[in-house]
Amino acid sequence: MTKIKLIIYFALLFYINLISTGCVQGQTKTYYVSENGDNDKSGLSDQEAFASIQMAVDIVNPGDSIIVLKGHYKEYVKVSNSGKSGREIIIISKPKNAAFIEGGFEIKGSFIRISGFRITNKLQNWPNRIAIHIEGNYIDIIDNYLFEVQNEAIRGSWKAMPGNVLIENNKIYHSQMGIVVEGENWIIRNNEVERMFDYGNGDCDYSRFFGNNHKFIANKFHGTLNHEIGKSHVDCFQTFDNNGQYAHNILIEKNYCEDFMQGFMGEAHFHHNISNILFRNNIFKNGFQHNSHGMIVQDIPGVVVLNNNFINIKWRGVTIQAADNRLAKNAVIKNNIFFNCGTSYSYFDQTSFGDFNLIFMTKNNPNIGAHDIVNKDPLIYDIPNGDYRLREDSPAIDAGTATEQVKDDIYNNRRPVNFKYDIGAAEYINKNP
Repeated sequence: MTKIKLIIYFALLFYINLISTGCVQGQTKTYYVSENGDNDKSGLSDQEAFASIQMAVDIVNPGDSIIVLKGHYKEYVKVSNSGKSGREIIIISKPKNAAFIEGGFEIKGSFIRISGFRITNKLQNWPNRIAIHIEGNYIDIIDNYLFEVQNEAIRGSWKAMPGNVLIENNKIYHSQMGIVVEGENWIIRNNEVERMFDYGNGDCDYSRFFGNNHKFIANKFHGTLNHEIGKSHVDCFQTFDNNGQYAHNILIEKNYCEDFMQGFMGEAHFHHNISNILFRNNIFKNGFQHNSHGMIVQDIPGVVVLNNNFINIKWRGVTIQAADNRLAKNAVIKNNIFFNCGTSYSYFDQTSFGDFNLIFMTKNNPNIGAHDIVNKDPLIYDIPNGDYRLREDSPAIDAGTATEQVKDDIYNNRRPVNFKYDIGAAEYINKNP
């Protein structure tokens, strides 16, 4: 082979490799959808826009984008095509929240991002009436507004067990249920779920989780009203195993949970297949029923409760229960504030440990640790207006115990400040007014 032919040969190989990896410009496309569009057009500009989102998602390839323009779309969109690592398929409303979908998304493909939509699910032919149903892997659901959803707003598929899902910066309002996590390695971060509403489809939980290695970070669950939920039960976080599901290695941190019956309800009575749940730097506030609890943990080992605030809970702050006490072993309850709770905390297994908590305005305290502070006001700055910082004379300052599992506080301030940990969700710093 001559030198020129060798150069041409290797140049062709290099070009083919660029095409296969998507590095040649022009290999990805942007499609447009408009309520005034036409599915017989190319979809490649706003002037050539498709009329339906489904038309666009049926033809996209890895790295392609779909821009859905302002309008009202009555569609239940089934996303079956997949992107690839570094070349996800992006489906986005522009401007943000300008595209209103009366329907929703069923996502079976992988490497998909859905962002910026307003979604409700009033269509009568909807399967399951779920606004966003996830079966694929590597899915990002970001910056959407979901409202009046007659079942779950966002839900994974237990059968498909989707993995590596990011649910971030979404607002959910008036849904039967908020976010149901089913799969592996989900991150649920900075979402707001407000005012659950009973459409006659069961409980009204803000969130549920099943599967492994999930993280709930800095979400806000609040606003539920008795007359809107009827007889439905409302939990901020719930998991159970009577359906054969399981949950292991769950992190719940820096969340704000208000207006509930249980802040956390966890039951593993049937298969004993739930374990290792870490709660740190959360606010559980205003259990609004006579039997409300901050946390009820039943038959679940390895539950760790660190630096949380339990405020205005009518019955119990934290209760660790088990039919056989060995099933709820190794619980840890430390550095928490229990403010105006019927009971602070209780556990029955000798492997469990509770101490360094501050307990104020509680009626019954089954367990009291050697370093617990009892009947002293924690002097939280402004509970009614949601400011949980400590005043400079708070007895919670420097009264906690060190733990490697807590590096910062609910406001992202590092811990500790003065060589000793503070009790509660907020570490005192000199910047407090």
